[in-house]
Amino acid sequence: MLASRLAHDVGKYMARTAHNVAADKWTPTLAAMLCRDLFELRGGRASAVFETLARPIESLSGPQEGLVRARAHLAELDALEGHLRASDAGALARAAVLALAVEDGLRKLARDLGKGSP
Repeated sequence: MLASRLAHDVGKYMARTAHNVAADKWTPTLAAMLCRDLFELRGGRASAVFETLARPIESLSGPQEGLVRARAHLAELDALEGHLRASDAGALARAAVLALAVEDGLRKLARDLGKGSP
């Protein structure tokens, strides 16, 4: 249940714009939408919301490879923030790939941990 919430509250919402934009079709409006998805989720930055929701999973089930990968991707996204807000095409393309990877990884983690587990 905790992992499903993490996949939903972080993965789903941070990847919204990334799902709907071709790699070379970023406009300033779409870049701003992606930035909101990554840095302005309800509860704060995606990385901060992730940490809040991942902590109980790790305390119940120990380190999880999916969380380690997601954390690394989120750190990279945080480091790209200035480039993303400046609508840098390469950074936007990379951010979309990372956002989708986080979402996919968190959904896989939720499936792997199974019903009734963290």
